[in-house]
Amino acid sequence: MESDKLKVESVTVGAQPPGRLNQPRTHTESTERVWISTDDRLPDPATAVLVCVIDQFDCDQSWIDLGEFYEEQWLLVGAERPLRQGCVSHWMPLPEPPTC
Repeated sequence: MESDKLKVESVTVGAQPPGRLNQPRTHTESTERVWISTDDRLPDPATAVLVCVIDQFDCDQSWIDLGEFYEEQWLLVGAERPLRQGCVSHWMPLPEPPTC
């Protein structure tokens, strides 16, 4: 029987523009980021991360949001209440901000 959980292998962000494919990336450029299952590991408390939220009423629906894990519960930025247990399946650290 297949799991009803969302399966997310990895996501690559910050692809290099044409003409730079064979050049090494600098420290400030994005590198491959991987979604981390909440079953495997949780982020540091009160640290903003990207989260994959599974709809509590329809497991086929999900979305990406900004949240944090704090005092044993997930909070979305701007939300008044924590999410129900099990609504966040994966998380990913935020990328470094751009330089001006």
